[in-house]
Amino acid sequence: MKRIIIGILILAALLTACTKQETIGTEQELIGGQTEEYGCLGPAGYSWNSSVGACVREWELDESAREAAKIAVMPLSYRVTVTQVDVLRCPGCFVVHLQRNDNGNQMEIKLIDWKISSENPDENSEMTEIICSDAGGHWNECSNKCQLDNQGKEGMACTAMCEALCECGGIAGFNCPEGYTCKTPNGVADALGYCIKAV
Repeated sequence: MKRIIIGILILAALLTACTKQETIGTEQELIGGQTEEYGCLGPAGYSWNSSVGACVREWELDESAREAAKIAVMPLSYRVTVTQVDVLRCPGCFVVHLQRNDNGNQMEIKLIDWKISSENPDENSEMTEIICSDAGGHWNECSNKCQLDNQGKEGMACTAMCEALCECGGIAGFNCPEGYTCKTPNGVADALGYCIKAV
């Protein structure tokens, strides 16, 4: 009788362990099913390409588009997904569309003659980290225009939110790209500001 009870207990423990293992496996599949270790969205067809250094859809990139993507990604310090590569009319000219894997921010990198260009792909395009850094600015993913505009003013309350800005001025003397000017608060020596399009 004792042996039968022990046998039933062991069998129950084994069945419970098997059930738990299946549940855990299913949970891991659901959690890990969207992105893999590099942040690539597998269900959308993206996979990590170590040669490019980014997540790509292999069938969308020919040899020249793959090389353009590699050049655009090389200076970045975070992982990205290459969402599109536009071929322009001049030789070695492309616009590489990227999306950050950590926060989903999108950017465009323009290449002219196989080199990253500091000019915007068009006049309406956004400031990017590459454009800012190439001009000697300071790219800050989590800056705040309100705080920068109101330095030295007492009793000013700014909403705590992050916005990507190309910071300029300050003690370090950061610069703005061509076509932009540095907006700093009046009357504050060595104030840090941010780049806005020149009027």
